[in-house]
Amino acid sequence: MNIEIYIKKNLAFLLTIFSIHCLWISAVFDPVGMFFGFRYIALALIFIGITFELIKFRSTMKVAKEFYFILFYFCLLLPFWGVIIGLFRGGVGGGRFIDTSYLASGLYFSCSLVYVNKTYLSAGLKSLVFSLRLLCLTIFFCLIVYFFDFPLDWIWFFVENGVALFGDRTYANFNFYYLYFIASPMLIFLMVFEAWRFFIKPTIIGCALILLPVFALFLSGTRINMLMAIIGVPFVYCWKKFGFGTLFLFLFLFLFLYLLQITFNFEIFSTMFGTDDSSNSTKINYISQYLDIFSDPLTFIFGQGFNAHTWSNSFSTMLGDKIGDEQASKTELTYLEMLRVFGIFLTLLFCTIIFIIVHFFNKQNSDQRWIAPAIILYILASMLNPYLFSSNGMLLLGFACATLGKYKNNIKTDKFLSM
Repeated sequence: MNIEIYIKKNLAFLLTIFSIHCLWISAVFDPVGMFFGFRYIALALIFIGITFELIKFRSTMKVAKEFYFILFYFCLLLPFWGVIIGLFRGGVGGGRFIDTSYLASGLYFSCSLVYVNKTYLSAGLKSLVFSLRLLCLTIFFCLIVYFFDFPLDWIWFFVENGVALFGDRTYANFNFYYLYFIASPMLIFLMVFEAWRFFIKPTIIGCALILLPVFALFLSGTRINMLMAIIGVPFVYCWKKFGFGTLFLFLFLFLFLYLLQITFNFEIFSTMFGTDDSSNSTKINYISQYLDIFSDPLTFIFGQGFNAHTWSNSFSTMLGDKIGDEQASKTELTYLEMLRVFGIFLTLLFCTIIFIIVHFFNKQNSDQRWIAPAIILYILASMLNPYLFSSNGMLLLGFACATLGKYKNNIKTDKFLSM
């Protein structure tokens, strides 16, 4: 091989590996781009790496057609549909454009193109695991600082750069820490990954590695993260045994717990999940407002498109005084929001995509199936929180879809569980 070509290829390889690590670390520790713009530097680096792989060296790696279809769906179809419907209905061009989250989501999903080269898939998983383990240790470090009344400069550094929120929450006279990092929902993937490895080969170190994300999720203080910390590992164990039957098992379990709650009225659960809580009450009130919006057949079928607050009185009333804040261009009811923006057909297509991903991984060998419960738990956690259509959610989903493409081409994945 010509020495010049050899050097260029190795430089491209090292650059791409470096960019993958930067991408995952920035997703965890600079989710909003306030830490010296590290988020944007990482994005630039990853697209340089993708350019090297897909254009200069013309990677010949075959990827399953499902991956390209899902890539088209998130990166082109959803943004195009949102803009076109927004133009027809008056949202786009009718006021300052703030409904940017779906556009940014498509950009982050496209980062999964880097995994078209099979070499980088394992590097992506290792970087994901490393970044999230580092997040766990950071949360524990903040707990020590907070608990022992050490100077809070480190904590406020994270707060001021939009990385985290800190405090405490009280439910029925029980105080809980609120050490919430924006990227903490990603710990669901780490928890499932560690639990799956442990159930394949139980070790003391494996048990400790499971406890890292479990406790970190619980310390984050949000109710959905605390719930995932409690049910996550049992869910993974049951999924390994029963597959899709786990969904019915846990549905019956929650119905049973609901009946117990009605019968005995445990105060802590009433406080956390009851309608007296302002956040819960707001989300419940949204439902009737969504029903009013969906009573319009045009909206139900085609959606309202982007920036609908500029013309839809019903939706602008839901947002209230939050309009103008880029983080408040939609409510926290992720899938009702998706139906409102894109209509029933694209929403059902999303459900089909998720089913395809979960069904495919559920059929694979035991070292590959962990992605199925990881996707399910993350999708459930995103139901009442805007996690999915964010940089973190799209990076995780993009990684899963790229992995699906490799498995369909019989790529060996033994190294995935040998970290």
